[in-house]
Amino acid sequence: MSEDVEKPKSGVVFLLSLAGLLAVLVAWLIKPFLEAIFLALILSFTFQPLFVLVRRRVKSETGASLLTLALIVILVLTPLSLLVFQVSGQAVEFFRAVNARAAGEGGVVNYVGRLADKPLSWAAAKTGLPAPELERQAQEKLEWLAGAIVGWAGRLASNVTATLGTVIIALFTLFFLYAEGARIRLGLYQWLPMSRARVDELMKVLEDSIVANVYSMAAVGAAQGILTGLGFLIAGLPSPLMWGLVAGVFSLIPLVGSGLIWLPGVAVLLFGGSYGKALFLLAWGALLVANADNVIRPWVLSGRTNMNTMVLLFALLGGMHAFDFMGLFAGPVIVSVAAAVFRILREELSREPAANA
Repeated sequence: MSEDVEKPKSGVVFLLSLAGLLAVLVAWLIKPFLEAIFLALILSFTFQPLFVLVRRRVKSETGASLLTLALIVILVLTPLSLLVFQVSGQAVEFFRAVNARAAGEGGVVNYVGRLADKPLSWAAAKTGLPAPELERQAQEKLEWLAGAIVGWAGRLASNVTATLGTVIIALFTLFFLYAEGARIRLGLYQWLPMSRARVDELMKVLEDSIVANVYSMAAVGAAQGILTGLGFLIAGLPSPLMWGLVAGVFSLIPLVGSGLIWLPGVAVLLFGGSYGKALFLLAWGALLVANADNVIRPWVLSGRTNMNTMVLLFALLGGMHAFDFMGLFAGPVIVSVAAAVFRILREELSREPAANA
């Protein structure tokens, strides 16, 4: 009799061990595609209202999924890609022109250093610092910047290829999320050891967190784009509308963001001898444009995810450290879902003593 009892127990232990091993292997298999999967989740929750609208007019689930996918590509991804490629092309042409002009003057660093002679002399006169010391520090910064630009240019082609592959996989995944959405939710009901109400609660937390992140990035992009364009207009720089739009797109880049647009504007004004306008644009960018992210993003996210601003800040920074760009989404989402899971666990544990009593 004891052997009959031990066999089922040992069988359960074996199955649990095998399930754990297989879970690790599955996680290892999908690890290279986590970024694409998460991007697909972001798109699916963000454009869920569009899919619902299309589904009302298209009877077929597959047809509605394909049409929604086509609309997302045509209305969102294609214009964004064209803008990025146009700006990248202009940046490449700019660096080629600088390299061609600097070739006969000892390289880019020496060429830019000569352009900076007048601004450095003006800064030395205003601050009282010795001009040679300012020139030495500027030379070091220029050498570092030149090396960073060379490294960035070398990684650009591979990054574009990798990003394109990620987007294609994400769109493929997005189609199945829409086409098989009902079956996926039913599978979650069956496999997760929770009631349907709890599963729906977790899904709602996930959706709210992702949508709030998308809204926050859109709000930050709009604010930084408008402020950058307005700063360029006041400073008298050309094409403020276009550069404001570009700054809004570049605001998606962690840490540097729209600074990639307004800092070169400051440099153009300095090299052109407009020192007062350069100082104005530098202060405008550092105090208003850069801080728009620090004010708007936590405000939008905390209003929709019910998360403390300090916790949100660490979630954003930790997410960026762990997952790079996608960490801006992944960090707050992980923290929000973790908080919901612990809250549900606390509620379930508090019910057990009451039920036993």
